[in-house]
Amino acid sequence: VSERAEEDIACSYASLLLSEVEYCNGRVSGQIENTGDISLLIKKLLIVYSNGSTQETGLCLIGSEIKTCTTSNLTLAPRDLAVFNVSASQNILKIRVTSNCSSAYSDISSEDITSC
Repeated sequence: VSERAEEDIACSYASLLLSEVEYCNGRVSGQIENTGDISLLIKKLLIVYSNGSTQETGLCLIGSEIKTCTTSNLTLAPRDLAVFNVSASQNILKIRVTSNCSSAYSDISSEDITSC
């Protein structure tokens, strides 16, 4: 079995959920939950704005806090939950969180993002 096929099989048990997303005073916060059955490396948080521009942010676990970084090192075991809080501009169209499994990502659109 090729490495790609093994990854596809493992990733069939992977899933992420982005929830509780709020925009407030130039920052966006929310929760990322590993809702699957395998550990996942969170690759990036992608913010897409209504004007078409994008902002990519890596997420790292530093001590017990999630911080922004260039190269993500945040791994979530099954059922683990991470809370993020990153700077962002207004007029967010959608937010996506991606993982090391291309099939395991989660989107949230502007109508599901609350404001303070």
